[in-house]
Amino acid sequence: MVRQHRPGGGRLGAGARAPPARARVPDRAAARGVRRDASVPFGGRPAALFGYVEGRHPDPRSPRALAAVGAALARLHQLTGGLELAAPRRRKDAGEGLREATEAHRARGVGPEEPRLARFVRDVECFREQLDERIARAAAGLPRGVVHEDAHAGNLLVDADDRLLALLDFDDARPTFLIADVAGLAVWWGVESRNHRIVPAWATAAVAAYTPHRTLTGDEWEVRPDFMAQYDLLSATAYVAWRIRTGMAPEQAVEWCSSYARFQEFTARDDWCAAIRHAIRSGRPKHGSWLKMVEAEIALVSRQALDQRLPDADAVRPVIAAWGASAQRRPGDGHLALHRHGRPAQAQAPVSDLIHPADH
Repeated sequence: MVRQHRPGGGRLGAGARAPPARARVPDRAAARGVRRDASVPFGGRPAALFGYVEGRHPDPRSPRALAAVGAALARLHQLTGGLELAAPRRRKDAGEGLREATEAHRARGVGPEEPRLARFVRDVECFREQLDERIARAAAGLPRGVVHEDAHAGNLLVDADDRLLALLDFDDARPTFLIADVAGLAVWWGVESRNHRIVPAWATAAVAAYTPHRTLTGDEWEVRPDFMAQYDLLSATAYVAWRIRTGMAPEQAVEWCSSYARFQEFTARDDWCAAIRHAIRSGRPKHGSWLKMVEAEIALVSRQALDQRLPDADAVRPVIAAWGASAQRRPGDGHLALHRHGRPAQAQAPVSDLIHPADH
């Protein structure tokens, strides 16, 4: 597999081609060290050579795949802690990216007939200023290293048993705060594909897949909501810019942007950071809390339903009934919690419906 690097930092082209005979392919022994000559000339441009890996992309709801990518990212962060890349593909940090996006819209001009775009630009500017202040206060407690920034299911290869074979597509990898990857993990693996909204129990599971392998600092826990919102806003600025560039009306581009809709949902409340910390946790929530109930339901049902989708309460009930009738289940095991406290339909409820201002 040859991946060619285009001048000017453009998108990378990839394809299966026969490498030139003079190319040196790094072997496993060499891969343990840092190779400065790992790229080779191909077609007049620098290129990187990768061995072909047979595998498939996992289902985004696969617990094993999620556990594997959480462990892989934590290992990446441990190996690269404090490392600064000599030539990262993305040299700008997130704040600079947001600033450039707003400057581009201002330079183009935002007309009075574009209220959605005007609000979008204001939201980006306001959030960037607030985030810069919060990061400046917490920077000393935010470890840095190389982050992947795109660790979704489409960038994983797994075997038939969902064991991780490869983490792909390091195009956006760059040195920055490690919490950016944890926030991205919560967003990518916590989103319900049908309505593009965050499911708190899923996002919690994503963070919990990472934290057993690298403990987050107190400051990382504190700014995690900010980085989740930033992740969606960066995706939104890229999407809106691409849509406008390809001829879509700016108002429609903003309206169609699901990541911006999530950002608005995240930040709708004055205490949105505290609300997200409460709704999307790691580890075991407090005994008797609504999230513990939801997680218990999902854990029990998943034993019988790992290979199917459970979109609503009507789909969940027969699965629970079948589980309850199983001869393998001990009498009373989990049954009381499901029927006294359970609300299966809430397993896919949006963040805005599940965030509460205080613990129950």
